[in-house]
Amino acid sequence: RFRVQQPDIFSEVSKASGKTGAVTHSYWSEFFRSCPFDLIEDMEFDEPGGSITHGRFHTMTGYNARNQMTPSDVDLFATLTMLTRRHGIDYGILHTCTLDSMGHRFGHDCHEMD
Repeated sequence: RFRVQQPDIFSEVSKASGKTGAVTHSYWSEFFRSCPFDLIEDMEFDEPGGSITHGRFHTMTGYNARNQMTPSDVDLFATLTMLTRRHGIDYGILHTCTLDSMGHRFGHDCHEMD
């Protein structure tokens, strides 16, 4: 993976004195914050001077067909809502892996995806 070098939505919002938040898979942290992702330092952070000012990330380490390691969508939505209320986020992103994981497991044209 790599850190994005051109201007992005997070850095532009931060440059305009806005606050950003991300509740996503760890590769978003690598793209917009630092690469490689450090499980200890990068899992949760609040850094007013960064492009992503408030981040909560997950890795899905151990993912396979039998154990999807997918965080609950409810937990992810609640986490972004908490960050928004607590820190007054102006731009936030939430990325779940649920549909991707279900598609890999069951195929995309199946009743589980409905």
